[in-house]
Amino acid sequence: MTISLEGASAKVDAGSVSVSISENHPLIALANSLPWETLMDLCAEDLKKTTKKGCWWTGRKLQVRIHLAAYFLQKLHNLTDRQLEYGLKDNAAFQLFCGSTIIPKWHAPDHTKIEEFRSRLSADTQRSLANSLAQLGVHCGYGDPSQTDIDSTVQEANMAYPSDATLLPKLCSGAKKLVDYLMKHAKDRLPEGLKVDMKKVKEKARSYFFLPKNAPVEKRREVFRDFFTMVKQEMRPVVDLCTLWNQPHLPRCLGMSEGLTIRSKTRLGAIS
Repeated sequence: MTISLEGASAKVDAGSVSVSISENHPLIALANSLPWETLMDLCAEDLKKTTKKGCWWTGRKLQVRIHLAAYFLQKLHNLTDRQLEYGLKDNAAFQLFCGSTIIPKWHAPDHTKIEEFRSRLSADTQRSLANSLAQLGVHCGYGDPSQTDIDSTVQEANMAYPSDATLLPKLCSGAKKLVDYLMKHAKDRLPEGLKVDMKKVKEKARSYFFLPKNAPVEKRREVFRDFFTMVKQEMRPVVDLCTLWNQPHLPRCLGMSEGLTIRSKTRLGAIS
């Protein structure tokens, strides 16, 4: 194979280039398969509601066919608004898909108009458009709904895993409920100043929960150690009171039932 250096020193001039798009091009086939009237009807209600002053029948025309096709291209190729604008101006297949040969005075929309049109479509409307395309794919034989595989590897599990940092505030919350009950029914028989400061506990918990993800392990351990120590200080008076419940006369003198006594001792076990 020989090497040619032709054109290395020549300048490129602007000019007109004719690009041929065949009938079997995927975007041409897709454009001719989509029920555009039905799809545009799905968008009509949102577009009417979001028109300024509600006067959707006056003013400059919004070419829904262009914008809806651009919306599909953006979803199909995962493009940003500016990338889509560039593609509509530079890609002949994109232009044909958006109706450049069937819409009078066709033009490529600006990226701000692309974003504005997408924002005017509600989440339900966008979901309906996606469902309509899926149904069309099934009708054309490109999909089989009888067998569906769902991949949710990117989705986080919708569950809260127990940890010391989450259980400690719950422990203090249970202790506060007990103290509030006792203060209401047997205040004169309780030690002076008995309380659980949940505001202080939650502030300390937030200082641990919202540590930066890249915080050193030593820093995390230090903050958690302070959090745990503070919880012990808040819980100690309540735990000491619970140890007195081993005396059978105390629940009766406080006017408490035996069931409440047993449940409270179970929830508020001793903290070492």
